Amino acid sequence: MAPQIFRKTRWFAASRPLLPALALSGALLLTSGCRRAAVEQFDPSVETRVTITDPAVYVRPQSNTGEKDPWYRELQVVLDKPAASEQELNAKLDEEKPRVNEGLKKLLDDVAAAVQSHKNPSDKWSVLAISCGKTKKVGDLQLTADVGLTRLYAKRPVIAFNDLPLELCIAKLSREAGLQESQPRGYNPQVNWSQTNVSVLEAFETVLSDHGFEHKLSDSFYKAAVRVQDFASRQEFVDGASAAILLKGKNMNAARPAILVTHKEKPAPPPPPAEPVKKTVPIAGERKK
Repeated sequence: MAPQIFRKTRWFAASRPLLPALALSGALLLTSGCRRAAVEQFDPSVETRVTITDPAVYVRPQSNTGEKDPWYRELQVVLDKPAASEQELNAKLDEEKPRVNEGLKKLLDDVAAAVQSHKNPSDKWSVLAISCGKTKKVGDLQLTADVGLTRLYAKRPVIAFNDLPLELCIAKLSREAGLQESQPRGYNPQVNWSQTNVSVLEAFETVLSDHGFEHKLSDSFYKAAVRVQDFASRQEFVDGASAAILLKGKNMNAARPAILVTHKEKPAPPPPPAEPVKKTVPIAGERKK
């Protein structure tokens, strides 16, 4: 029995590169039925993309009163005096970036963990991305989080349409993503399209664009922004930032996300060139009466 189990395990390991192709071929077989559509189940756990943007720069004032630095000072590039040149500033940034980025990464991980600890399995949303870096005011730090509708943004093993009217494709994708849909009637081309490891949003963007349509989404994506300097301690910031993100998620739970599909507007034709003005030249010797 043991050798047989071993052989099966080796077959499975050797066939792993073929799994996406097998999944796609299976989906195409499924689409041969009356509905001719396959939208596989999504992974409910969406991985949050963590990004550190340009670091904030703080220049100490010349009249230093010896006050203790605030908690977020370690998350900034600190200069004792303004840089004499752009080259000097860039050199200082390159020197300090690894330390600053490491501190910001830990901070963002703590915020993401705090949000996750308060999420419910029934929530309709996920944190798609979270980032932190300087604002237009180079000394300020701001955390930004993107909250999106999970069923719309999550990757699916396969989405495939086989000779299916576009109207039914839109209805199928909308239902799978939890969207209310509104679309024009009349022009209804047949769709033949398939993709592996793809989200419903990506399917919408590709299929609609390929057939001369465009779309607008509502209440499917929110953005939360929190300024680091507004909090007296690191823990207060983690609590405040996670609360701001959770509030956006609560709003999405109560919202009714929708998609509006319309025909692409054709650019207006250029105006015809203006006719040249004809100038009349008086005949020599002709007098005005």
